[in-house]
Amino acid sequence: MNKVDQWKDLIIKSSECFRIDAHLIEAIIVTESSGDADATRFEPKWHLYNNPQFYCDHLGISKQEEEVSQATSWGLMQVMGAVARDLGYTEDLKMLLVPEVGIFYGCKKLKQLMQRYGSEEAVVSAYNQGNARMANGMYMNQRYVDKVYAYLRQLRALV
Repeated sequence: MNKVDQWKDLIIKSSECFRIDAHLIEAIIVTESSGDADATRFEPKWHLYNNPQFYCDHLGISKQEEEVSQATSWGLMQVMGAVARDLGYTEDLKMLLVPEVGIFYGCKKLKQLMQRYGSEEAVVSAYNQGNARMANGMYMNQRYVDKVYAYLRQLRALV
C-alpha cells in the first residue's frame, strides 16, 4: 500500500462533490506531497491575503504567524494558506493538514481554475504557479505539468 492509497475514499468523495476526475486529484496529491498529509513548505515570495489582521484578531495569533501561515503550503494538496484565505477559509491554517480540509480546499481551487481555464493542462499549470503562464508554447512550469501527467496517464491506464 502506498501513502496515497489510504486517502482513496476521501479522494473519490471529493471527486464526486466537486465533479473533478479522481485521478487528477490523486496525481496532484502524489506530485505535491507524495501522499504525506503532514507536508508543509514555506514559500516566502508568496503574496498575502489582504486582511491578515482579521485572522489575527479572530484566531488570537500574531500578524507574523498569520503571514507565515499564508506563505506556507499545507497538506496533501499543498494548498497555500493565502489561497485558502482567498477561498473563504477563516480557521487556523494549520487545519489544512487535516486531509478532509486540505483536499476540500485543494479541490475548491481546482474547480475555480477549471471554470477559468477549461483546459486540464492549463488547470494543472495554474494550480502550481497561480496562473497558466506560457513561453515558447510551453508552460513556465512544464516540468511540473509533465510530472502530474506522467502519473495521471498511469492511473488512467489502470481503468
